[in-house]
Amino acid sequence: MTKSDQGPIDEELEFAILKELLHQYRQQDILAVTKVICDFVEKLREKYPNHQDYKLYHLLVGGSAKGTQFDFPDEDSIAKFIEQHSKFGG
Repeated sequence: MTKSDQGPIDEELEFAILKELLHQYRQQDILAVTKVICDFVEKLREKYPNHQDYKLYHLLVGGSAKGTQFDFPDEDSIAKFIEQHSKFGG
């Protein structure tokens, strides 16, 4: 699952799936998971001054699904981050 180019319905579905994966990931070792997420979020904040324009950024930090963009590109993709960490248990 990667950034959707199919439109809002696919983004909504992808958002819901990623939200559930993130929830499951957070149920693991809460302190370790929080550190990994915080480190990734800090990297995004430094690299992207407009980080608050991204819906998945708000999902990761626990905010509402606001934003005009869906996900960051390439290695900064939050969808890839969530999928990788939820799949491998951190």
